[in-house]
Amino acid sequence: MAKAELFNFADTRIGTTISSNYPSTTGYEPTNLIHPSAAGFLSESFVRPPVELTLAFPYSLSLAAILINSRIRLYHVKHLAISAQCQSDAWLPLKRLAWDTKSSEVAAVYNPEIGADMCASSIPERHIQQWQPIHLGRASDARMLHAVRCLKIRITGMHDMSVVALGGIKVYGQPSQQMTHGRDAKFTAARRILAPPPALSAAAQLPADRIPPEFIDPITQEAMRDPVVLPSNNVVDRSTIHRHLQLHQTDPFTGLPMSQDDAKPALLLQIRIRDWRQQ
Repeated sequence: MAKAELFNFADTRIGTTISSNYPSTTGYEPTNLIHPSAAGFLSESFVRPPVELTLAFPYSLSLAAILINSRIRLYHVKHLAISAQCQSDAWLPLKRLAWDTKSSEVAAVYNPEIGADMCASSIPERHIQQWQPIHLGRASDARMLHAVRCLKIRITGMHDMSVVALGGIKVYGQPSQQMTHGRDAKFTAARRILAPPPALSAAAQLPADRIPPEFIDPITQEAMRDPVVLPSNNVVDRSTIHRHLQLHQTDPFTGLPMSQDDAKPALLLQIRIRDWRQQ
């Protein structure tokens, strides 16, 4: 099946924002959910569901799929609901999700106009066990998914009555056809940041559990090609830190200032990866 060009719009690097209606634990702010290297969201210990997380995109998008990571550390979501704000200020219900203690951590919902197979073949995540369709009552509701401005994640229950938490959010789609020329120009610039890495070799397309752990970029969770060592001593692919530094002149793991020159080649690891890719 041919792939669609889908981008993850839940990314702080292009101007997407996220907020919560309740305070969070220091170091686990809502922004973590849409930052490529952050650790998830935790509310303050006194907060109980429901908690609402609202994503606002810098321009409207044609929605293809939403991925929700329900777990962070020992905390696991039990129930949540997703809704979208499109051309009007009204919120359009999209999907209710539930996890039991044996459920896969990541749930994926898709726009039925695009289809599960197209979404599954067009996004980099390969560990999704089940795709669930968005249920919309009217044809006009389906058309509204092509002009999504905001998403709301409403966490209504946690397992074990724990604090409210969430592991991550990804929102895949394309820029809406209703974008103005000025906004389209902004997306053209952002596209360089959102663009997926080049196609991987046969060896690099193996499941993550068959790729040597030291070859995996901790931010993208994909096999590296050109590993570099950051000031924090973490190793990532050069393309990953290049995209990060286009908007943030910091080490993504510590938040301390850094530049491109601070990323040093991991030469021995690079040779090992090259040999592995040629297998």
